[in-house]
Amino acid sequence: MLLCQQNCIVRFVVNQTVIATVLVAGPRIYICDECIDLGHEVVLEHRKIKEVEVLDKSAADLYRFLYGASSGAFDRAVVCSHTILQEQTGLDNAQINVAIALLTERHMLQVIPYGEDCALYLVGGLPAETKFNDLSQSYSIKANVLVKPSPEIKLFS
Repeated sequence: MLLCQQNCIVRFVVNQTVIATVLVAGPRIYICDECIDLGHEVVLEHRKIKEVEVLDKSAADLYRFLYGASSGAFDRAVVCSHTILQEQTGLDNAQINVAIALLTERHMLQVIPYGEDCALYLVGGLPAETKFNDLSQSYSIKANVLVKPSPEIKLFS
């Protein structure tokens, strides 16, 4: 479920002091402009994935996995190892590379190498939440990080 900044999808109007401006689906059901924009984004995203699927099903599968693993409707970034990509999508390295090339060409994915066998994936062409740190002269990027469970990592015990 997608929520706008006002935490509403549909606003049932009881009084006349409502900020939503667009009447949808009947006499007293309004949706705010932000929710309408989110709805359009979902429809456009679905169309883009269908177009990619016609060209390369592997690219569509990879995109769906990364999209689902990203942090949300507004910040779509995920840090993931290539091993996890292979395990979760069933694709080999060659298929992943071809899929990434196609998705990058269509501006649906941006890949930033992040250590050995790992990358930061910016999904959907939308910018992730970023902040510049003056002390370290580096960017902080809000992203989900996918990590395989391991007995050495105390976080999971």
